[in-house]
Amino acid sequence: MQGVATFAGGEVLKATLVPGTAAGDAAVSAATGVYLYVAMAGVLFVLAAGPAIMLARNRTAAPAV
Repeated sequence: MQGVATFAGGEVLKATLVPGTAAGDAAVSAATGVYLYVAMAGVLFVLAAGPAIMLARNRTAAPAV
């Protein structure tokens, strides 16, 4: 899942480059691209947290030793 997020995030940032700008040797992404990247990460977190919470709720407590 992390590989998909890294690939998709990289593509979002490449698609929103501001032409003619650079910071050092790196191209600069528009704020829109950064916001989309953060929003995508948030959505992926929620999608991953849902099943994790459901699994944690269904677990029984460990027996006392």
